[in-house]
Amino acid sequence: MISAIYVDTGFWIALLDAKDSQHSNAIKILNGTFEGNEIVTSESVVGETVTYLNCSLKRHDLAVAFLDHLDASPLRLLEDDPTTRTEAREILRRYGDNPLSYTDCVSFALMRKHKVNRFAGYDRHFAMMGFQPVAGG
Repeated sequence: MISAIYVDTGFWIALLDAKDSQHSNAIKILNGTFEGNEIVTSESVVGETVTYLNCSLKRHDLAVAFLDHLDASPLRLLEDDPTTRTEAREILRRYGDNPLSYTDCVSFALMRKHKVNRFAGYDRHFAMMGFQPVAGG
């Protein structure tokens, strides 16, 4: 049975940045766990990833390569809508004791909406929200 895996910003960065401490783990996941599963992410995650690669790492080449790869891949972008954005805002309000990014809140809302239970990433907030991390390997 094919199931979906939601890919968060931290995973994309680890996969693309050979200096990232999770790089080898991300490669293992890409070459093992992703096979036979639908890979999904959001436009918010894409934007966050491109911004980090281009502005923080100063790697315009990686930012462009990432976008080119997405265009050529079977990856599905989950699109938010007014209902998703409303839920994301409610999540942000509800979890004031945890510093959640707005992108994370949109991700959680999209995952719930599309019934995606597993994620690839290194942000503890996904597990805190009840989603299951994929393992490398």
